[in-house]
Amino acid sequence: MPKLAVIMAVYNNEKTVSLSIESILNQTYNDFTFYICDDGSKDNSYSIIKSYADKDSRIIPLQNTKNSGLSYSLNKMISLVLETNSKYIARMDGDDISEPERFEKQIAFLENHPEISILGASIQFFDSQGFWGKLQYPEIIENKSFLFRSPFAHPTVVYSTEAIQKLELQSQNITESNHKVFYSEDKKIGRSEDYDLFMRFQANNLKGHNLQDFLLQYREDRAAQNKRKFKYTITEARVRFRGFKSLHLLPKGLIYIIKPIIVGLIPVSLRLKLRKNFFSKEQT
Repeated sequence: MPKLAVIMAVYNNEKTVSLSIESILNQTYNDFTFYICDDGSKDNSYSIIKSYADKDSRIIPLQNTKNSGLSYSLNKMISLVLETNSKYIARMDGDDISEPERFEKQIAFLENHPEISILGASIQFFDSQGFWGKLQYPEIIENKSFLFRSPFAHPTVVYSTEAIQKLELQSQNITESNHKVFYSEDKKIGRSEDYDLFMRFQANNLKGHNLQDFLLQYREDRAAQNKRKFKYTITEARVRFRGFKSLHLLPKGLIYIIKPIIVGLIPVSLRLKLRKNFFSKEQT
């Protein structure tokens, strides 16, 4: 089996999924299997996925009978990967674009640094109007790296299969999954399933690192704050509290726990202005 398995969940991405798939198929590193799970889309996403699978044997198309959520789809694919001998798992989203050399650089780094269990990279933001910002994540990951925000861009990460198996959640009265569970499927996690997973990596002494190269184009409307629902700030605060406790970041981290709630209460116009200033240049 290929050394790398790529996992991508798709939901109603018919307008963007072709570019995302092609950015993976056109990688300079091509020793991979590409799992794509359509999460019960109501558009033509699965038909597009299937058309690519018919032409490229590296693609394994999957389809959920109903929309079951990102965590469910990712766990389903990870469970399948663990039945193979793939050494690494890479994340990808159905609306982003990976730079051609992304996997070549990430796999080379991981092969030369076996002590690293999870590796991310820097990102550029774009929307229908073009590029509008960029973000560099911390190179060395420490407990304090989790205070302000997640220190990884989720669709950039590559983690070892050996490491992810150590994070399997055994007590799962919160899910009806018939697969192994790594990303929590607890609805109380909300959209912070990645933040939760990354803090569990850190709490289990599984080292993280970020390449400073901009290896992914992250699709996000520059006015995305208009769409952010306040309920997600509550779930993020809950995830922060639990994660910070495991990383011994309390009581110092208390102010950061309520940060998403405070941000959610700021008027949208001011949030957009602050957002524009923050992402207008490289952040370190």
